[in-house]
Amino acid sequence: MRLSCLLFRRWRTQDALFFIGFALLVAVFAVPNQDALFRSLDRLYFELLANQQAEDNQHDVVLVNIDQATLDALGQKGVRANASYAALLEQLRQADSVVLGLNLTANRHLQQLLDAIKRHGRVVVAAPAYVGGDAPARIAAAAAGVGQRELLIGDGNVATGILPYAPRGKALLPNIVLEALRVADYELPARQVWCLAALWQRCSPQEDGWLLVLPAQHRLQQYSMLAVLNGAVPPSAFENKIVVVGHLAMDPFKSLRASHKPMAAEGYTRSQIIALQIQTLMEYGPVSMVAAPYKLLINLAIMLGLLLVCLLSPPARMHGRAWLWLGTCLLASILLLLYAHTWVPVSSPLIGGLLIYAGCAWRWQAKTHALLRQESASMQLSLREAGMALPLRGGVETGADEIERLMRQMRAWQDSYASVLNLLPYPIFFEQDGKIVLSNQAGRKLLGEHGEQRRAEDWMLALTAGARAKAQRSGGISIEHVRAGPGEHMLLVTPCPELCAGRASNLISLVDLPSVKETASSDRHALRQMVHDLRNPLTAILLLIEQRGGGDGPRQDQFLDELRRQVHYSLRVAQDFMQLSRAEHLNPAHFLPVSLRDLAEEAVDQIRAGAGQQRIAVHGPDAAEPLWVNGHYDMLLRAVVNVLDNAIKYSPPDSEVTVRLACWGELAGICVIDQGIGIPEHALPRLFELFYQVDEQRRDGVGLGLPFVKAVLQAHGGRVEVKSRSGMGSEFQLQAPRLRHPACLQQDEEDEEGAFPGAV
Repeated sequence: MRLSCLLFRRWRTQDALFFIGFALLVAVFAVPNQDALFRSLDRLYFELLANQQAEDNQHDVVLVNIDQATLDALGQKGVRANASYAALLEQLRQADSVVLGLNLTANRHLQQLLDAIKRHGRVVVAAPAYVGGDAPARIAAAAAGVGQRELLIGDGNVATGILPYAPRGKALLPNIVLEALRVADYELPARQVWCLAALWQRCSPQEDGWLLVLPAQHRLQQYSMLAVLNGAVPPSAFENKIVVVGHLAMDPFKSLRASHKPMAAEGYTRSQIIALQIQTLMEYGPVSMVAAPYKLLINLAIMLGLLLVCLLSPPARMHGRAWLWLGTCLLASILLLLYAHTWVPVSSPLIGGLLIYAGCAWRWQAKTHALLRQESASMQLSLREAGMALPLRGGVETGADEIERLMRQMRAWQDSYASVLNLLPYPIFFEQDGKIVLSNQAGRKLLGEHGEQRRAEDWMLALTAGARAKAQRSGGISIEHVRAGPGEHMLLVTPCPELCAGRASNLISLVDLPSVKETASSDRHALRQMVHDLRNPLTAILLLIEQRGGGDGPRQDQFLDELRRQVHYSLRVAQDFMQLSRAEHLNPAHFLPVSLRDLAEEAVDQIRAGAGQQRIAVHGPDAAEPLWVNGHYDMLLRAVVNVLDNAIKYSPPDSEVTVRLACWGELAGICVIDQGIGIPEHALPRLFELFYQVDEQRRDGVGLGLPFVKAVLQAHGGRVEVKSRSGMGSEFQLQAPRLRHPACLQQDEEDEEGAFPGAV
């Protein structure tokens, strides 16, 4: 209870810190005045999208350059002469508007130029940098429009936009780009609308600036002024076009760039930039920018929406839904820009949303961590109350994440519980609200014998319905005898309401009574046989003592020999029982690597003398490679000697017994092959039963040798295989798990290398 209260207070503190952090994020990322922190990201975003804009090949804007050829042909005075510009306007008479993007001077032929401007009627001139005399006023009066040429220059000499209106005295003078569009009868955007070429953004503190991102590969139709004056370019080439006239050879702004991209590294003149800006506005039109109050609402909607997605979604689905929300917001901003010509900057709220997502993920992780710790503490308490201490299987790596460690520990406990249930030899079921929700391996096997799973579960529930109802009424264990399958079973139903918060639940156990009775009968038979085998020699000893009387001589020697034989038999029975008991209680923790070659050689040495007395040749052991097992050397040696003794005992003189080492997959062992009398087929299934002997007439054995061999191999995780036919000899295979890389062998090799460091 104290732990739960502590965790609740901790969660309250974490939630308070989380929402305070969210409020700070809103103040930084949602307020429009703070978005200057992320304008560089907006510019990168825009320029990436600019590559997706289709290029307009109609070339509504034409550029006439005063290039080096014109300068060489006319000279500087001819280039600056008003008569040259008047002649040029005559050639451009079919243009929708003509932008003279250069400084006009009050030299000779001014009136000729003024007349040409008036006759054309669609000429836009650049406002001079200074006002002196009446020439600028006269030129402005004759022109259809006058505009300033203020450009916004960013990093790397990139022309980022225009100043649409600049103060001139008490009035605002429009940009020459806007005047060119107005004179050509193109609809102009409102003064408070932000325009963009392929894409645009506002990233300057100058509130009246229009920032343009010009396509790096936008091509312009350009002609030399000399070619136009000479008539090499017909007047029809300028029909319905906006013509920009500017310097190419003498422009001081020749190093301007249209984009940050490497492909736009070549320099542009100011007149070329103006032409690009006019063409861009004509192609894409104005793009509106949402006002600051609406932008604030949009930013709040993006960030609050993401917060709700993270808080209301399950932890497993939170990540996918959060990224889906962010992607949807980004896609919406792209679609608004490309199709609705409305720009909504989303870099600021999206970055804030990413931080919110990270905070929510941290919050869920902290809560999960706390719950896991609480669950782990509760499980440890339950184990201590039950007197259990299940170790963590395999250990935990140093520095592993604590959540991973707790999950591994819970999984290890779960596996341990499942292993304990599966080790039980009788079926176990856990029933809840009329459904079987858990069963062990024996239970699943029993259900599998009754057809399809759903039908088998219904059969089990029907079989135990009465006992379950009785257990629920009494609140105690209900015991009944039922028939489940071929035999009779004892049914035990234990109600477990405390495990499921008061819901109807029961633990169902089925104990196989025939197997229990068979085990008890086998134990009683073994006990009777042991008593019989010990009673007979003792009775014979007593009878011999009574018959001895006071005689001596040969009868005395015969009496002592028989007495000695009976005593030895009794001792052998007791010793074999002790050996069998030891074999059944071997502890694998005390096993050591054992060389099968050494084991077989020592076993052969022990029986070689007895085999020689009966003229039986023992061959082996033979092995293609060293074989090792993990085990108890003395017990394994005794098992091999028992098999060899039987082979010699039941083999005729002048026969052979072969010992060899072999492998069977992951098992290794010793094979003993004899040429003896063999084993009848009917005796093979009972060969390893206690006190069983194939030849009942020969009572020189106890009948515990082969059961001992089987017990030893089973204690080592192995088995005994027998192949035999009556009169054809027998083959015994003693198999145990193979040890691939015994530590003692590696240590011996290291010791040998260390003992002869200079050996080659």
